[in-house]
This record gives sequence, C-alpha cells and structure tokens, in this order.
Amino acid sequence: VNDNPTADAGAGQNICEGDAAALMASATGGNGSYTFAWDNGLGAGAMQSVNPTATTTYTVTVTDGNGCESTDQVTITVNPLPTITVDMAATCAPSLATYTIDITVSGGTVSTSPVINSVTDNGGGSFTLEADVGVDFTATVTDGNGCEATLPVTSPDCGCPVIDPPVSGGDAEYCAGGVIPTVTATVPAGQTVDWYDVPSGGTPLAGGTESFTPAAPGTYYAEAVEISS
Repeated sequence: VNDNPTADAGAGQNICEGDAAALMASATGGNGSYTFAWDNGLGAGAMQSVNPTATTTYTVTVTDGNGCESTDQVTITVNPLPTITVDMAATCAPSLATYTIDITVSGGTVSTSPVINSVTDNGGGSFTLEADVGVDFTATVTDGNGCEATLPVTSPDCGCPVIDPPVSGGDAEYCAGGVIPTVTATVPAGQTVDWYDVPSGGTPLAGGTESFTPAAPGTYYAEAVEISS
C-alpha cells in the first residue's frame, strides 16, 4: 500500500478587480516525483497566473510517482474597485488664479499627484479639490482593501476673455458756473463700465455704471468689465 501525497494549493488571496494572482502548489509525502494539474482550464504545472473577474476557488490535483493522488483548494477573492464620479466640472475661481472640481467617491481616502492646494472632505464621500490654474493632476481614491480608482483632471482655461472697449457717448461741454455734465459709455449685455482719470492703472472713480458725473473738468477714461456670473 503506497501512501498518498499531501497537496497544498497555497494560501487564499485577496486581489482587486483587474489584478492577477499567482498560484503556487506544493506537495509532501508519497514517493515524490509530483505532477500538478489545476482545474478551471489552467492545466499542468505547480505555478499558475490567474486573473479572475469574480471570486473563484481553484482545485489542484497532485499525483506522485506511484500514481497516488491528493487534492487541495485555494480561493482567490476579487474585491471591486472604488468609484469616482464628477459632481461639478472644473470651475475657475473669481480670482482666475485657482480652480476647483467636486467629486464623489464610493469610499476610502482621496489623494492627488502632484499634491494640489487642498483636498476638502465635505462628508458623505463628497470632496472638493482645489489647484492652481495650469496645474493638471490625477485624483486617486484608495479603499480599505487597498483597491484604487483614478481620475485625471485637466486645468480649465481661466484667462480673461478679450472684450471690446466701451463706446464713448462723446465729449461733454458746459459753461463757466454751470453744472458739470454727465458723461456716458455703452457696452454689450454682460458687461459694465468702470471710470478712471488715468489711461491705465489707478483707482476707479466709479464702478459698475455706464454713466459718470465727474467732480471737475478733465479727461476721463471708461473701461469695459465683464460681469462675473
């Protein structure tokens, strides 16, 4: 009577969806000269690489030189990947220097590469990410199983649009001792006018109005400004 070998299919493994696992069988006892055969279409050989899409149990059959057999099983547990969804597309800040994007993750921690200005946890899986304009990054969520999902984020163009100068209502005159007249400038819908006494820079004398009454005679300048939405 020949003793049967003892098969060992190895320890069970946890993998993430899409990952591969290495199966490594061994045996003891019997008379040696082992051969290994796996089910699930894997065929012969002690070592196998598998990429299951769902949790799967694999059985290996060990046969020794006497033709005696033994079997063992190993289970590969497949964990689903976390998810990232975009709640609000990348949006420029009023300063046009930074932008934000709102995302929701199914669970886990959120990190970015490269590191950005801030990652704010709003609760309930909602996060707000802020980066400098011109900086593209990848957001990664890592769950408790170590499984990851990524989201590439591209910086929006936050440059000021080119807008035409306002149309002057013309020069105004008045007689000595009279009331200083109001000057006007017109701009398209969605724009307004700021008034200055210098051609560039300076502090607005009046803002957000197409008409302006100066305190004294002089040359005044109208600047078209897009109204923030």
